[in-house]
Amino acid sequence: MAKKAKASRTAKAAKKTKVAKTTKKGAAARRTGSATVPLHKVVHFVRLLQRKKRAAKFIAHAKNNDASITISGASQRIINNFLAQHNLQGDACPDPDPWKCT
Repeated sequence: MAKKAKASRTAKAAKKTKVAKTTKKGAAARRTGSATVPLHKVVHFVRLLQRKKRAAKFIAHAKNNDASITISGASQRIINNFLAQHNLQGDACPDPDPWKCT
């Protein structure tokens, strides 16, 4: 009887371990990673969209999927300074703050 009890305990322990391993694999597969992308590469991507005449489709797709990116404060200052130095603040968006443009 002791052998049966021990065998069932090891079987249960093995089953729990197997369930835990598959859960971890599933969670890792679903997880999306973040990436740090240099700003100039983002600009190249935007230029590609403009050149291929896909910018409007990409904007609509991003809005429909609630896509967003996070920009550091330093990058925001660089962009704002560039826009101010080259008198571009009102060109792309009616609001003087480019971050409020939709």
